[in-house]
This record gives sequence, structure tokens and C-alpha cells, in this order.
Amino acid sequence: MTIAIALKVRDGIVLAADSATTLSSGTSIHNVYNHANKIVNLQKGRPIGLMTWGIGGFANASIATLAKDFRADVWPSRFETGYTVKDVAEAVRSHFVDVGADGELKARPEGERAFGFLVAGHTPHQTLGEAWVVETDQQTGDWSDPLEVLSGDQGLVWYGVPQWIQRLVVGIDIGAVALALVERFGIPPTELGAAIEVFRSYSERSFIHPAMPIQDVIDLASYLAEVTKGAVAFTPGAPTVGGQTELAAITKHEGFKWVSRKHYFSQDMNPETMRWG
Repeated sequence: MTIAIALKVRDGIVLAADSATTLSSGTSIHNVYNHANKIVNLQKGRPIGLMTWGIGGFANASIATLAKDFRADVWPSRFETGYTVKDVAEAVRSHFVDVGADGELKARPEGERAFGFLVAGHTPHQTLGEAWVVETDQQTGDWSDPLEVLSGDQGLVWYGVPQWIQRLVVGIDIGAVALALVERFGIPPTELGAAIEVFRSYSERSFIHPAMPIQDVIDLASYLAEVTKGAVAFTPGAPTVGGQTELAAITKHEGFKWVSRKHYFSQDMNPETMRWG
């Protein structure tokens, strides 16, 4: 499982993700590793990055490796002379399909086909950043078209394990409340959306403002990730969200900058490798 968070203000977009990756089959969890890479700089020197959740790899490679393959093999021929963030999201989806992700998804049992990624950054000559999401249907494995999220000058979205940030920001666990409304109060499923919106109108709080400086957005992203990591750590069940929180900020002029990042090697002993990643 994962917590993957994107926050947007006028000055840019901040990405935050945990590092846990789970080995499982059906409902059985066999192991949890805490050093997965879920954020990738899609092109060095460009203000654009990728964040992922759900299935951790295809074609005998992690999603991070496949994204770096895209950076090395696809970007130079497709986008070196210009790009839009949406076009990059579409190309990343095509790249995953081309390496065999579609067939692997369809071969999985229904209910185990959930995968998603977000491409965020700045289209050249545009003032505000953009974020586009592609997800697969958990039942069918079908791919969505890129959907723009955070379309205004501020916003917050999160993926993976949603309920703990929901409880903080929205004020309710939407899944739990929806179940109670149907089972205990007999609300028809067709009316659930309207009922949930009533609850949200009373309980939701705003944590972000378009004029927030990037450092404050980074601090908020880190806090929200820790909320989920802490909740998962202290509630019953496997610690499927955990490890180091990686953070990256993407701004128009500074580009993609790592704020917090793990390395499996010593930076002092390998200075030449610091251009990688």
C-alpha cells in the first residue's frame, strides 16, 4: 500500500510519498519492504516528475525503473523540443502498456488490478503547474485517460490509503460513513453522493492557500504523510505504509528539486552518482 500526496499552490507543486512496498497474494501479506521509490524526476533540468501507487512493477522491473527507462529512451525523441504535462502523462501510459503492463494487469485476479500514477509539473510558458492522473480499474484493469487534478491555483489530492487524511481534512472516513448510511439508515446508493456532500459541508477544513510559500507546502505534505504512517503503524494490521517519506518540489524556475530522498549508497563515497535518480 501507499500514501501518495500532491499539493498545489501558485508557486508550484509538492509531491510526497512513503517508501513501503508489500508482497501479497489475495488478502495475505507475506512481507513489507520499506525502501521503494515512488517519486521520479522524469527529465533532468525540467520541472516535471512522476509519483506512483498501487502495483509496484511490471515486466520484471519496478515502476521507478520503468519511469527512468522512459526518461532515457522516450523523452529525448518525443519531448526534447517541447511538451505539455498532459502529453507526457499520455506517453508514460503508452510506455507502460508497451512494456507489457496491460497484459500483466489482465492476468491478475479481479480486484487486484489497481495501479495509478500522477505526472506533475509545468508546461513551458504556463504560469501555474499541472497534475494529470492515470489509473487502472481494480476490477477490469482498463486504463483511464489522463485526468487533470488540482486544476485551480490551489489544491490537495492523495492516493493509496485514503482514510486517515480523509478523517483529518474532510472530517469523516467517507467509506465508513457511506457503509453506515446504507446499512444502518437505509439510504439508497444513488443518494449517497448527496448525503456525503452534506457531511462534508459541515466537517471539511481547508489546509492550503494559493499564496502559501513552497516551504510551508513541503511542511504540510510531510505532516500529512506522517498522519497516515502513524495511523497505519498503531492500528491493527500489517504496516503497509511506512519507511522514509520522500518529498520533491516542482516550481517553474527552480525545476524539480528533491527535498527528502533516500539513497542505498553513501553520497560521500559516490559523488559522481549524484547526477542520477
